[in-house]
Amino acid sequence: MEAHVDFFSVGRGLRQGVPLSPILFVLMEDVLSINISALMEKGEMQPMVMKNGIHPTHLFFADDVFIFCNGGKKSLKNLFKLLDEYQVVSSQIINKNKSKLFVDGNSHIRRKLISNTIHMEVAKFPGKYFGVYLAPGKVTSAMVWHIVEVLQSKLAAWKGNLLSFHDRLVLVKSVLSILSIYNMSVYRRPSSVIKVCEKIIRNFLWTGDGDTRKFKTLSWKKVCTPYEEGVLGIKRLKVVNQSLLMKLMWRILNSDEEWAMFLSAKFQDRYGQWTSNWKQSTIWKGLKWAWNALKDDIRWKIGDVSHISVWFDIWLGENPLINDIGYTDFIKNNIGLKVNSLLSEGHWNIPIELQQYISNYKLPAVHGGVDIRL
Repeated sequence: MEAHVDFFSVGRGLRQGVPLSPILFVLMEDVLSINISALMEKGEMQPMVMKNGIHPTHLFFADDVFIFCNGGKKSLKNLFKLLDEYQVVSSQIINKNKSKLFVDGNSHIRRKLISNTIHMEVAKFPGKYFGVYLAPGKVTSAMVWHIVEVLQSKLAAWKGNLLSFHDRLVLVKSVLSILSIYNMSVYRRPSSVIKVCEKIIRNFLWTGDGDTRKFKTLSWKKVCTPYEEGVLGIKRLKVVNQSLLMKLMWRILNSDEEWAMFLSAKFQDRYGQWTSNWKQSTIWKGLKWAWNALKDDIRWKIGDVSHISVWFDIWLGENPLINDIGYTDFIKNNIGLKVNSLLSEGHWNIPIELQQYISNYKLPAVHGGVDIRL
């Protein structure tokens, strides 16, 4: 026998730590995400910035929400109307005392007006989020010098001269070398800061004091050789920094998330190639560094729907064709040529003008489906 059950209300909420609590929280956040995107699609909230039609609206991380929008009166009114409705429905409250408001490209009077409208103080750069310093423009030594100060404060609390060499080695590997891992995942650290940090680490390892230098026992290059080769296996900070940025670059290349597509649109030219020009950005210098180290090792598995550049991507041979051929008149006139232009129903159909350039190469197999970056 089936009985109709009406809506029932909940008298008590879930306590923190109950396994069901994070699931319900994620479901509510998903509803908020959908509604923020809907505001933008309906034109009720204007984007903060747009590149090639891509405009990030928000990012979620745990219980933190980043919202990007134009500071116009209409946009702010509709956004906070939505947030007020969300608070009523979800019983969650926005703590404006812990929230930050960043405003750019407006006069002091306009910033004050926005602050009074939404009842939040305007924050100033540099900011900090999960150990990563946020600031516009170039990454300077002064911006990340706090890493040096943190290293020095750590060593001041340790009695390094009372520790054995093995104990100091463990501390170097597990603590000192990874203190700024979050910053190195986003920015290219200035070489001057890396040099000072490695000096402090090197002195502590050999003497137990970050400020006391010892006569060279073993070159730092050998000390940082992998453990499997019979040496200490300490990682060079520059290598760690570049590896983390290469990982970030790989995520951007292979992700279809909005943040990744926005960065691609911002730093690529109209032919889909990463620009070599200077950009006023804290992250571009590091991404360009990572791309230059990564690009020569990228290969493609060719599918039917190809967006691979004929000249700049490595799809034929071991180098981009542009490196072997140079900028001929044909290439200049067809600089945006894609590999999918050379395919017809899954088979190669090379134009006569192009055959002279690739006659010495063996054409790869076409596997169908999407292109796969290897």
